[in-house]
Amino acid sequence: MGILKNKFGQPSYSIKNEQVEIFISAQGGHLTANFKCGNKWIDPFFYAPWGKDGKKEGVDWILHILRGDPFCFPFGSGIEKYQGKRYPHHGKTANSLWDFLEYKESNLEKKISLVMDLDYHEGKIEKSIYLQQGHPVIYNKHIIKEFSGKTSLGHHPILYFPLKENSVFVDLTEPITGFSTPIPAYHPREGEGIELGYSQIKSNQEIRDRKKVKCIDNSYIDLTRFPIPKGYAEIVMFISNQRKDFCFSSASVPEKGYCYFQLKDPKVLTSTMYWISNGGQYNFPADNKIDSILAIEEMTGYFHYGRKKSVKKNPLNERGFTTYLEIKNYMEINFINGIIPIKNNFKGVKDIVKKNSSCITIIGKEGELIDVPCHIDFLKQI
Repeated sequence: MGILKNKFGQPSYSIKNEQVEIFISAQGGHLTANFKCGNKWIDPFFYAPWGKDGKKEGVDWILHILRGDPFCFPFGSGIEKYQGKRYPHHGKTANSLWDFLEYKESNLEKKISLVMDLDYHEGKIEKSIYLQQGHPVIYNKHIIKEFSGKTSLGHHPILYFPLKENSVFVDLTEPITGFSTPIPAYHPREGEGIELGYSQIKSNQEIRDRKKVKCIDNSYIDLTRFPIPKGYAEIVMFISNQRKDFCFSSASVPEKGYCYFQLKDPKVLTSTMYWISNGGQYNFPADNKIDSILAIEEMTGYFHYGRKKSVKKNPLNERGFTTYLEIKNYMEINFINGIIPIKNNFKGVKDIVKKNSSCITIIGKEGELIDVPCHIDFLKQI
Protein backbone atom coordinates (compact mmCIF):
# COMPACT_ATOMS: atom_id res chain seq x y z
CA MET A 1 0.00 0.00 0.00
CA GLY A 2 1.54 3.30 -1.11
CA ILE A 3 0.61 5.96 1.42
CA LEU A 4 3.72 8.15 1.17
CA LYS A 5 3.50 10.75 -1.60
CA ASN A 6 5.22 13.96 -2.58
CA LYS A 7 3.02 16.96 -1.84
CA PHE A 8 4.42 20.35 -2.83
CA GLY A 9 8.00 19.30 -2.19
CA GLN A 10 7.40 17.32 1.02
CA PRO A 11 7.10 13.54 1.53
CA SER A 12 3.59 13.17 2.95
CA TYR A 13 1.44 10.40 4.34
CA SER A 14 -1.80 10.21 2.35
CA ILE A 15 -5.13 8.42 2.57
CA LYS A 16 -8.39 9.10 0.75
CA ASN A 17 -11.98 8.04 0.27
CA GLU A 18 -14.71 9.31 -2.06
CA GLN A 19 -15.10 12.60 -0.17
CA VAL A 20 -11.64 13.57 1.13
CA GLU A 21 -7.97 13.05 0.32
CA ILE A 22 -5.55 14.04 3.08
CA PHE A 23 -1.81 14.67 3.12
CA ILE A 24 0.32 14.87 6.28
CA SER A 25 3.89 16.04 5.78
CA ALA A 26 6.27 13.58 7.43
CA GLN A 27 8.32 16.56 8.57
CA GLY A 28 6.22 18.62 10.98
CA GLY A 29 2.93 16.78 10.44
CA HIS A 30 1.26 19.63 8.53
CA LEU A 31 -2.13 18.41 7.31
CA THR A 32 -3.66 19.51 4.00
CA ALA A 33 -6.56 18.03 2.06
CA ASN A 34 -8.65 17.96 -1.07
CA PHE A 35 -12.40 17.88 -0.43
CA LYS A 36 -15.02 16.71 -2.93
CA CYS A 37 -17.37 19.66 -3.28
CA GLY A 38 -20.20 19.06 -5.72
CA ASN A 39 -18.56 18.10 -9.02
CA LYS A 40 -15.10 19.49 -8.18
CA TRP A 41 -12.30 19.10 -5.65
CA ILE A 42 -11.34 21.98 -3.33
CA ASP A 43 -8.08 22.49 -1.45
CA PRO A 44 -8.62 25.51 0.85
CA PHE A 45 -5.17 25.50 2.42
CA PHE A 46 -2.13 27.73 2.07
CA TYR A 47 1.25 26.37 0.96
CA ALA A 48 4.36 28.49 1.52
CA PRO A 49 5.65 29.42 -1.96
CA TRP A 50 9.22 28.67 -0.84
CA GLY A 51 8.23 25.18 0.38
CA LYS A 52 9.71 23.45 -2.68
CA ASP A 53 13.04 25.25 -2.29
CA GLY A 54 15.93 24.00 -0.18
CA LYS A 55 15.65 24.71 3.54
CA LYS A 56 17.68 27.70 4.64
CA GLU A 57 20.02 27.54 7.61
CA GLY A 58 18.61 28.82 10.88
CA VAL A 59 14.95 28.56 9.85
CA ASP A 60 12.68 26.26 11.86
CA TRP A 61 11.06 23.53 9.79
CA ILE A 62 7.58 24.94 10.41
CA LEU A 63 8.49 28.15 8.61
CA HIS A 64 10.03 26.23 5.71
CA ILE A 65 7.13 23.77 5.23
CA LEU A 66 4.31 26.12 6.35
CA ARG A 67 1.06 24.73 5.00
CA GLY A 68 -2.36 23.55 6.09
CA ASP A 69 -2.79 22.61 9.73
CA PRO A 70 0.17 21.71 11.95
CA PHE A 71 -0.53 20.66 15.54
CA CYS A 72 1.43 22.95 17.86
CA PHE A 73 2.77 21.67 21.21
CA PRO A 74 3.60 23.99 22.82
CA PHE A 75 1.78 26.64 20.82
CA GLY A 76 3.66 29.83 20.01
CA SER A 77 7.11 31.31 19.87
CA GLY A 78 10.18 29.45 21.08
CA ILE A 79 12.19 32.61 21.75
CA GLU A 80 11.87 32.39 25.53
CA LYS A 81 12.99 29.32 27.46
CA TYR A 82 10.52 27.67 29.82
CA GLN A 83 12.08 26.09 32.90
CA GLY A 84 15.37 25.95 31.04
CA LYS A 85 13.81 24.30 27.96
CA ARG A 86 13.84 25.87 24.53
CA TYR A 87 11.29 24.79 21.94
CA PRO A 88 11.22 25.50 18.21
CA HIS A 89 8.50 27.82 16.91
CA HIS A 90 5.15 26.08 17.69
CA GLY A 91 6.94 23.10 19.20
CA LYS A 92 8.57 19.89 18.05
CA THR A 93 5.23 18.55 16.76
CA ALA A 94 5.14 21.21 14.01
CA ASN A 95 8.80 20.85 13.08
CA SER A 96 10.22 17.35 13.48
CA LEU A 97 9.68 14.00 11.78
CA TRP A 98 6.59 11.96 12.64
CA ASP A 99 7.03 8.18 12.61
CA PHE A 100 4.46 5.89 11.02
CA LEU A 101 2.50 3.91 13.63
CA GLU A 102 -0.34 2.11 11.85
CA TYR A 103 -2.92 2.13 9.08
CA LYS A 104 -6.37 0.57 9.43
CA GLU A 105 -9.17 0.27 6.90
CA SER A 106 -12.71 -1.07 6.96
CA ASN A 107 -15.74 -0.63 4.71
CA LEU A 108 -16.75 2.48 6.65
CA GLU A 109 -13.52 4.03 7.93
CA LYS A 110 -9.86 4.65 7.13
CA LYS A 111 -7.38 5.63 9.82
CA ILE A 112 -3.71 6.54 9.78
CA SER A 113 -1.68 7.03 12.95
CA LEU A 114 1.73 8.63 13.46
CA VAL A 115 3.78 9.07 16.62
CA MET A 116 6.48 11.40 17.96
CA ASP A 117 8.61 11.31 21.10
CA LEU A 118 8.87 14.75 22.69
CA ASP A 119 12.16 16.30 23.78
CA TYR A 120 13.24 16.65 27.43
CA HIS A 121 11.66 13.25 28.27
CA GLU A 122 8.24 14.95 28.21
CA GLY A 123 6.37 11.95 26.80
CA LYS A 124 4.99 11.34 23.34
CA ILE A 125 2.11 12.32 21.08
CA GLU A 126 0.09 10.11 18.76
CA LYS A 127 -1.58 11.74 15.75
CA SER A 128 -4.55 9.84 14.26
CA ILE A 129 -6.56 10.98 11.24
CA TYR A 130 -9.87 9.29 10.43
CA LEU A 131 -11.95 9.43 7.26
CA GLN A 132 -15.52 8.15 7.52
CA GLN A 133 -17.33 6.95 4.40
CA GLY A 134 -19.99 9.47 3.34
CA HIS A 135 -18.65 12.22 5.64
CA PRO A 136 -17.09 15.33 4.01
CA VAL A 137 -14.94 15.96 7.09
CA ILE A 138 -11.60 15.04 8.67
CA TYR A 139 -11.56 13.63 12.19
CA ASN A 140 -8.28 14.66 13.81
CA LYS A 141 -7.09 13.24 17.16
CA HIS A 142 -3.89 13.96 19.10
CA ILE A 143 -3.24 11.83 22.17
CA ILE A 144 -0.72 13.25 24.63
CA LYS A 145 0.86 10.53 26.76
CA GLU A 146 3.29 10.57 29.68
CA PHE A 147 3.34 14.38 29.78
CA SER A 148 2.60 16.28 32.97
CA GLY A 149 2.65 20.03 33.29
CA LYS A 150 1.19 23.32 32.13
CA THR A 151 1.41 24.24 28.46
CA SER A 152 -0.05 26.10 25.52
CA LEU A 153 -1.18 24.04 22.52
CA GLY A 154 -3.37 24.23 19.46
CA HIS A 155 -4.31 23.63 15.84
CA HIS A 156 -3.03 26.09 13.22
CA PRO A 157 -5.14 25.81 10.00
CA ILE A 158 -3.95 28.30 7.35
CA LEU A 159 -6.42 29.13 4.55
CA TYR A 160 -5.69 30.84 1.24
CA PHE A 161 -8.10 33.28 -0.44
CA PRO A 162 -6.79 34.51 -3.82
CA LEU A 163 -9.84 36.73 -4.21
CA LYS A 164 -10.91 40.35 -4.20
CA GLU A 165 -11.23 42.27 -0.93
CA ASN A 166 -14.25 41.38 1.27
CA SER A 167 -15.27 38.41 -0.88
CA VAL A 168 -15.09 35.85 1.95
CA PHE A 169 -17.44 35.64 4.95
CA VAL A 170 -15.64 34.58 8.15
CA ASP A 171 -17.79 33.50 11.10
CA LEU A 172 -17.43 31.78 14.46
CA THR A 173 -19.47 30.88 17.50
CA GLU A 174 -20.08 34.19 19.26
CA PRO A 175 -17.03 34.68 21.50
CA ILE A 176 -17.00 36.03 25.04
CA THR A 177 -14.75 38.88 23.87
CA GLY A 178 -11.64 39.49 21.79
CA PHE A 179 -8.28 41.24 21.96
CA SER A 180 -5.58 42.64 19.73
CA THR A 181 -1.98 41.96 20.71
CA PRO A 182 -0.65 44.03 23.63
CA ILE A 183 2.07 45.44 21.37
CA PRO A 184 1.98 45.67 17.56
CA ALA A 185 2.42 42.23 15.99
CA TYR A 186 4.16 43.80 12.98
CA HIS A 187 6.01 47.09 12.76
CA PRO A 188 8.50 48.71 10.33
CA ARG A 189 11.09 48.33 13.09
CA GLU A 190 11.57 44.87 14.61
CA GLY A 191 11.70 44.41 18.37
CA GLU A 192 11.08 41.84 21.07
CA GLY A 193 7.84 40.11 20.11
CA ILE A 194 7.47 42.29 17.00
CA GLU A 195 8.15 41.19 13.45
CA LEU A 196 9.00 43.39 10.49
CA GLY A 197 5.88 44.51 8.64
CA TYR A 198 2.80 46.66 8.87
CA SER A 199 -0.21 46.26 11.15
CA GLN A 200 -3.36 48.31 10.69
CA ILE A 201 -5.24 47.22 13.82
CA LYS A 202 -4.65 49.23 16.98
CA SER A 203 -2.83 47.14 19.57
CA ASN A 204 -3.91 46.59 23.18
CA GLN A 205 -7.65 46.89 22.58
CA GLU A 206 -10.57 44.72 23.60
CA ILE A 207 -12.67 43.69 20.61
CA ARG A 208 -16.38 43.47 21.36
CA ASP A 209 -17.59 43.79 17.77
CA ARG A 210 -15.72 41.88 15.06
CA LYS A 211 -17.34 44.11 12.45
CA LYS A 212 -15.87 47.25 14.00
CA VAL A 213 -12.24 46.85 15.09
CA LYS A 214 -10.30 50.05 15.66
CA CYS A 215 -7.23 50.84 13.54
CA ILE A 216 -4.21 53.00 14.30
CA ASP A 217 -5.62 55.88 12.22
CA ASN A 218 -8.95 55.73 14.17
CA SER A 219 -10.76 54.13 11.24
CA TYR A 220 -12.36 50.68 11.62
CA ILE A 221 -11.93 47.31 9.94
CA ASP A 222 -14.48 44.51 9.59
CA LEU A 223 -12.96 41.16 10.63
CA THR A 224 -15.98 39.19 9.41
CA ARG A 225 -14.93 39.81 5.79
CA PHE A 226 -11.73 38.81 3.99
CA PRO A 227 -9.25 39.35 2.48
CA ILE A 228 -8.34 42.49 4.43
CA PRO A 229 -6.85 45.49 2.60
CA LYS A 230 -3.57 44.79 0.84
CA GLY A 231 -0.33 45.61 2.62
CA TYR A 232 -1.11 44.56 6.20
CA ALA A 233 -0.57 41.66 8.60
CA GLU A 234 -2.47 41.21 11.86
CA ILE A 235 -2.90 38.97 14.90
CA VAL A 236 -6.07 39.05 17.02
CA MET A 237 -7.55 36.59 19.47
CA PHE A 238 -11.11 35.69 20.53
CA ILE A 239 -12.12 33.99 23.79
CA SER A 240 -14.42 31.01 23.18
CA ASN A 241 -17.54 30.33 25.24
CA GLN A 242 -16.67 27.29 27.35
CA ARG A 243 -20.33 26.71 28.22
CA LYS A 244 -20.90 25.48 24.66
CA ASP A 245 -20.70 21.77 23.89
CA PHE A 246 -18.72 22.70 20.79
CA CYS A 247 -17.75 25.82 18.84
CA PHE A 248 -17.33 26.43 15.12
CA SER A 249 -15.27 28.66 12.88
CA SER A 250 -15.99 29.00 9.16
CA ALA A 251 -14.94 30.72 5.97
CA SER A 252 -17.56 30.92 3.20
CA VAL A 253 -16.29 31.59 -0.32
CA PRO A 254 -19.37 32.04 -2.55
CA GLU A 255 -17.34 32.84 -5.67
CA LYS A 256 -15.67 29.42 -5.40
CA GLY A 257 -18.82 27.62 -4.23
CA TYR A 258 -17.63 26.29 -0.89
CA CYS A 259 -17.79 26.82 2.87
CA TYR A 260 -14.88 25.60 4.99
CA PHE A 261 -15.68 24.91 8.66
CA GLN A 262 -13.91 23.58 11.73
CA LEU A 263 -15.28 22.33 15.06
CA LYS A 264 -13.71 22.10 18.52
CA ASP A 265 -14.37 21.57 22.21
CA PRO A 266 -13.95 25.07 23.74
CA LYS A 267 -13.04 23.60 27.12
CA VAL A 268 -9.89 22.19 25.50
CA LEU A 269 -9.15 24.71 22.75
CA THR A 270 -10.27 27.82 24.59
CA SER A 271 -9.59 30.58 22.06
CA THR A 272 -9.58 31.31 18.34
CA MET A 273 -6.65 33.33 17.04
CA TYR A 274 -6.49 34.95 13.61
CA TRP A 275 -3.15 35.34 11.90
CA ILE A 276 -3.88 37.50 8.88
CA SER A 277 -1.32 38.25 6.18
CA ASN A 278 -1.98 40.09 2.94
CA GLY A 279 1.36 41.43 1.79
CA GLY A 280 2.19 43.02 5.14
CA GLN A 281 5.06 40.80 6.38
CA TYR A 282 8.64 41.66 5.49
CA ASN A 283 10.54 39.40 7.88
CA PHE A 284 12.37 36.32 6.56
CA PRO A 285 11.19 33.93 5.15
CA ALA A 286 7.92 35.69 4.24
CA ASP A 287 9.74 38.59 2.53
CA ASN A 288 6.43 40.04 1.34
CA LYS A 289 5.58 36.75 -0.44
CA ILE A 290 2.44 35.96 1.61
CA ASP A 291 -0.86 37.29 0.27
CA SER A 292 -4.51 36.63 1.03
CA ILE A 293 -4.12 34.18 3.88
CA LEU A 294 -6.03 33.71 7.11
CA ALA A 295 -4.99 31.24 9.79
CA ILE A 296 -7.95 30.37 12.03
CA GLU A 297 -6.02 28.91 14.94
CA GLU A 298 -7.97 26.98 17.56
CA MET A 299 -5.69 27.12 20.56
CA THR A 300 -5.11 27.60 24.26
CA GLY A 301 -2.43 30.17 24.95
CA TYR A 302 -1.53 33.82 25.34
CA PHE A 303 -1.54 34.90 21.70
CA HIS A 304 1.55 33.57 19.86
CA TYR A 305 3.96 34.33 22.69
CA GLY A 306 4.74 30.74 23.67
CA ARG A 307 4.62 28.44 26.68
CA LYS A 308 6.30 30.71 29.23
CA LYS A 309 4.07 33.75 28.71
CA SER A 310 0.97 31.55 28.47
CA VAL A 311 1.64 29.76 31.77
CA LYS A 312 2.77 32.83 33.72
CA LYS A 313 0.38 35.52 34.89
CA ASN A 314 -0.72 37.60 31.93
CA PRO A 315 -3.50 40.15 31.30
CA LEU A 316 -5.88 37.47 30.01
CA ASN A 317 -5.58 34.78 32.67
CA GLU A 318 -5.68 37.50 35.33
CA ARG A 319 -9.19 38.23 34.01
CA GLY A 320 -10.12 34.57 34.35
CA PHE A 321 -9.55 33.49 30.72
CA THR A 322 -7.75 30.18 30.15
CA THR A 323 -4.30 30.58 28.55
CA TYR A 324 -2.83 27.14 29.34
CA LEU A 325 -3.88 23.58 30.04
CA GLU A 326 -2.56 21.50 32.90
CA ILE A 327 -2.08 17.96 31.65
CA LYS A 328 -1.59 15.02 33.99
CA ASN A 329 -0.05 12.16 32.05
CA TYR A 330 -2.80 11.85 29.39
CA MET A 331 -5.05 14.06 27.28
CA GLU A 332 -6.86 13.93 23.92
CA ILE A 333 -7.18 16.94 21.63
CA ASN A 334 -9.94 16.31 19.08
CA PHE A 335 -10.75 18.46 16.07
CA ILE A 336 -12.98 18.28 12.99
CA ASN A 337 -12.78 20.22 9.74
CA GLY A 338 -14.55 19.95 6.41
CA ILE A 339 -16.05 21.59 3.35
CA ILE A 340 -19.57 21.79 1.94
CA PRO A 341 -20.83 23.25 -1.36
CA ILE A 342 -22.72 26.57 -1.18
CA LYS A 343 -24.55 28.79 -3.66
CA ASN A 344 -23.04 32.02 -4.99
CA ASN A 345 -25.48 34.12 -2.91
CA PHE A 346 -24.51 32.49 0.42
CA LYS A 347 -23.82 35.20 3.05
CA GLY A 348 -22.04 33.16 5.70
CA VAL A 349 -22.76 30.86 8.65
CA LYS A 350 -25.04 31.90 11.50
CA ASP A 351 -24.54 28.74 13.55
CA ILE A 352 -23.68 25.05 13.44
CA VAL A 353 -25.78 22.75 15.61
CA LYS A 354 -26.01 19.05 16.38
CA LYS A 355 -28.94 17.37 14.63
CA ASN A 356 -28.22 13.87 15.91
CA SER A 357 -25.25 11.61 16.69
CA SER A 358 -24.26 11.35 13.02
CA CYS A 359 -25.37 14.71 11.57
CA ILE A 360 -24.84 18.43 12.11
CA THR A 361 -26.83 21.28 10.58
CA ILE A 362 -25.12 24.38 9.21
CA ILE A 363 -27.47 27.36 9.49
CA GLY A 364 -26.89 30.11 6.95
CA LYS A 365 -27.48 33.79 7.65
CA GLU A 366 -30.36 33.78 5.16
CA GLY A 367 -32.03 30.83 6.89
CA GLU A 368 -30.43 28.02 4.87
CA LEU A 369 -30.36 24.64 6.61
CA ILE A 370 -27.60 22.35 5.35
CA ASP A 371 -27.35 18.90 6.91
CA VAL A 372 -23.83 17.45 6.97
CA PRO A 373 -22.91 13.88 7.96
CA CYS A 374 -20.62 14.29 10.98
CA HIS A 375 -20.04 12.49 14.28
CA ILE A 376 -19.89 15.61 16.45
CA ASP A 377 -19.47 13.55 19.64
CA PHE A 378 -15.95 12.74 18.36
CA LEU A 379 -14.94 16.03 20.00
CA LYS A 380 -15.74 14.80 23.50
CA GLN A 381 -13.02 13.68 25.87
CA ILE A 382 -13.03 10.00 26.80
